[in-house]
Formats: sequence, C-alpha cells, structure tokens
Amino acid sequence: MNWIRAMIAAALMQGLTGTAAVQAASKVCAAPASPMARAICADAELSALDARLASTLESIAAKVGPNERAALSRGQRDWLRSRDACTGSGDMKTCAKTAYRSRIAQLEIEAGLVPAKGPIAFGCGEGQTAWVTFAQGLPPAARLLSSDYDLMLFGGEERPARGDEKVFENNGFTLVTSGGLMLLAGQEGALLCRVDH
Repeated sequence: MNWIRAMIAAALMQGLTGTAAVQAASKVCAAPASPMARAICADAELSALDARLASTLESIAAKVGPNERAALSRGQRDWLRSRDACTGSGDMKTCAKTAYRSRIAQLEIEAGLVPAKGPIAFGCGEGQTAWVTFAQGLPPAARLLSSDYDLMLFGGEERPARGDEKVFENNGFTLVTSGGLMLLAGQEGALLCRVDH
C-alpha cells in the first residue's frame, strides 16, 4: 500500500509524465511489499488498470490548482484503503478490478475527461430524486447519485441494448433505462423512476 501511495503522491505533486509513472510502478514491482501490490504486479489486467488510474490522476492534477490537488490526494488515500480491503475478500482480483474501474470512471466523469450526458434527474416517488450521468468511457459507465446511493455501474458487452434501452451493472445492482424510465434493482428490491422534467 505504501508503494502505491508514494507513486500516486509523486505523480500528483511532482507532475510525473505517464511514462515516468509507469517506470515508478515497474521499479516498485521489483519488490512489492503488500499482498495487493503483489497481486497488481503479477496480473497484467490489474497492472494496466493501475497504470490507467495513475495516468488519469496525473491528467486531472495537471489541470487543477493546489487545493483541488490536495482534495484529489485525500480522495485517493480514502480509495486506496477501500481497494486494499479487497485482500480480505474471497476474490481479490475481481474486487480490485471493480474498485479500479469504479474509481477511474468516477474521476473521468467528475473531471470531464470523457464525453458524458447528464446528470439527468429521475423522480422516484415521494420526493426522492436520483441523478444519473452516462459516460462514454471504457467501459461505458453510469453514475447514480441519490440520498441513498452513490453507485458506479458499467455497461456490459454481453447484454446488448435494444432500441434506447441501456443496461449497466456492478456489485449486485442493475440499472436499466428506457423511454424516460429508470429501474434500479438490487438484492433489497427495485426502484422505478421517471425522468423529472
């Protein structure tokens, strides 16, 4: 965990280029210290996600002022703690992959690094509103914000959309939009919402 913090801090504070950030990571992988570091260094997909996150953070840090960089660093430290909790899960790679994809998509949406539509307000009954932003990143993502949720969901190639239907999934949640309606389904039930005009 310390090596990733050091790499991210260096990239954020010193403005390392993408190549320099990858070189820093490869040096760290020569002697990874934590189980998560070993998993990242041993897996090409996780290594690529780690490099993509470092590049995304670098792009954002280059465009913002000192206060925003400090907030970005704090957010990254919080995220690192949640990502490192994956070492206690039954499937560390899947957990870490999901954590990386969610963090990258969140940063890309918030920083405007990918084309996005929204946030679109959906009325969910009894004064509840959910805001959904659809981003055209890799993979396509939807971020749902409400008083109860802050979810990052991903469009799957395995479930092609029909007409204007869009399907996004992550962590046991499924979000489907079609014809001005949105359905959010999870283990605790489902919520049907309509575009709030």
